Amino acid sequence: MPLFIDCLPLHCWTDNTQAPPRSYWSIALPVLVSEPGLAAPPALPVQRWFFDTGSSGDAFAWRHHLIVAGLDPDQNRGPGQMVVTASIGARSLVPIREADLWLVSNVPALRNLPCRLSLERGIPFRNVVNLPDPQLNRPLIGMRAFRRAGLRVEIDFANDTVSVWVPDPPRARSPARPWPLALLALTGPRSGSPARAADRVLHAPLPPDGAGLRPPPSAQAPARSAPPREAAPWSPDRRRGRPRPRCA
Repeated sequence: MPLFIDCLPLHCWTDNTQAPPRSYWSIALPVLVSEPGLAAPPALPVQRWFFDTGSSGDAFAWRHHLIVAGLDPDQNRGPGQMVVTASIGARSLVPIREADLWLVSNVPALRNLPCRLSLERGIPFRNVVNLPDPQLNRPLIGMRAFRRAGLRVEIDFANDTVSVWVPDPPRARSPARPWPLALLALTGPRSGSPARAADRVLHAPLPPDGAGLRPPPSAQAPARSAPPREAAPWSPDRRRGRPRPRCA
């Protein structure tokens, strides 16, 4: 699996309202938000979305996060609504915005090749006009989106970093080999003329790699001759024209 995010530092913030002040760490990932089904995301500013291992959904955001990403929260609404349960147990019914998330790499060679995170229903969001607290009300990416994309995540708490690997790109299939020319001679007697036989073979579907091909005689293993069999003792008494072995 290619390394996509290499040792990205964990996000850390300090709550100075407590005595003494207390620090918190979380996994903040660079993300682009786009309309669903695009071949590539548009040139928009990269946002910081937080990977929530305790979330059972795909993603969650506030109305403000969608507006900053360049999406109209009132357009391309998903069907129905979704029940969202907060960490304190409160439940709320929120709308859904159809969208895709794109994970942005910090590896220089992959920086312009973001990884799409397809969402099952879109982004459920809290539809309020007030601005959320940037440290408490964050846009979240859940476990379901990462599992669907087949990502590998490694959190290094000794160095306070996170690394992400993406699946290998699909390999290009090798072109099929043409039929051997010897098959042209085999089909000649069955057809009315050599021209029709050649035309039939040339327009036939190509076989898979290695199918129907036989290695040259020089590459074939030499045939092994069976070891000579020892003749069993027999007596003049014959049955059905075969010698009868003598019993010990």
